[in-house]
Amino acid sequence: MVLCDQAPAWADFQSNLRQFPALAGHEITLKRQWFGLLPGFHRLTVNDGRVMLTLCIGERNAMLREQQFFADHVSIGAATSAALRRETRDQLGWSLKALVRCCQSATTLQIDTGDASTGLRRALEHLGFEFKGQTEDLANGLAQARFNPKWKASRNLSKHSATHRSGNQEAIADRHCVVVGAGLAGASVAASLARRGWRVRVLDAASAPAAGASGLPAGLAVPHNSPDDSPRSRLSRAGLRLTLEQASLLLELGLDFDASGSLERRLTNPSGLPADWPEAGREWSHGKSDPLDPAAVALWHPKGAWIKPAQLVNAWLGQPGVEWVPNAKVQRMSRAENGHWTLTNDAGETLASAPLVVVAAAGQSVGL
Repeated sequence: MVLCDQAPAWADFQSNLRQFPALAGHEITLKRQWFGLLPGFHRLTVNDGRVMLTLCIGERNAMLREQQFFADHVSIGAATSAALRRETRDQLGWSLKALVRCCQSATTLQIDTGDASTGLRRALEHLGFEFKGQTEDLANGLAQARFNPKWKASRNLSKHSATHRSGNQEAIADRHCVVVGAGLAGASVAASLARRGWRVRVLDAASAPAAGASGLPAGLAVPHNSPDDSPRSRLSRAGLRLTLEQASLLLELGLDFDASGSLERRLTNPSGLPADWPEAGREWSHGKSDPLDPAAVALWHPKGAWIKPAQLVNAWLGQPGVEWVPNAKVQRMSRAENGHWTLTNDAGETLASAPLVVVAAAGQSVGL
């Protein structure tokens, strides 16, 4: 995860990639997704979708308070380090406490100390970090530390998250899942799990994948817009970015998909965009004259794409680790004493058994 007050230019971000060895060699993939970085959260994928980079743009403490994870490593760059040193004692305390909330025992820290780093170092030590080397050795360089508090760290993640992790320990250890439904939803989650080393069996009642709405000849992927930039609008942009990246990896450009842009003709005059729509937002949507009616209001979506959904479904189901089973209509699910789910058809025959089941059968899901 990367936090910053405002979206950095690609050239600036690229120059900082050397701090993250795991991202080495992924510059082309990241640059392809480096557009429309509005304030908020963004997900960028690397390593063929196996690794997710979360980019948080906005006020640092507010972004940190939204997180529900524990970090193995924290890197504080020169700009953030300088900003922390300018904060008052109380402000610094709140900032570092928000950071520590995402740390666990043995979390490592690397910080560009700059000049006059003693106060910042002392504040971090007070919160449980142990530094390597003497204070005089840290000036004008990178300091290394490890989170090792002398007290039992209080974990502030929600009880729901803790229960969720505990309840699925067996499923995560076994890495075996059954997905019901072979449309866009089922195929995408199956492929996502398979990329992370899971064995996934996809059961579908039809004789071919994408037998429902996912089998339409073509679909249009465009961002949703609203005057208040609602969560629905932000979620649609995140989904479009990830969909375009998956399509670029798995489909043939010009034959199965193309991000050729899309013109949305508005039926009413308001454009639907926020009044203070920034320049980064224009990379998603902006006003444009309608060639059919110059007096009408229209929106141009530069990243709008047409796509053949069935081709994407088949590409996902064809990934290593995914087994697709046709003509397998699930009639009943029951849970055994060992916690595994057994799925049977209307004849009572067992179709699959696994510790984790994902139901993605569209209109059939409620009845099941």
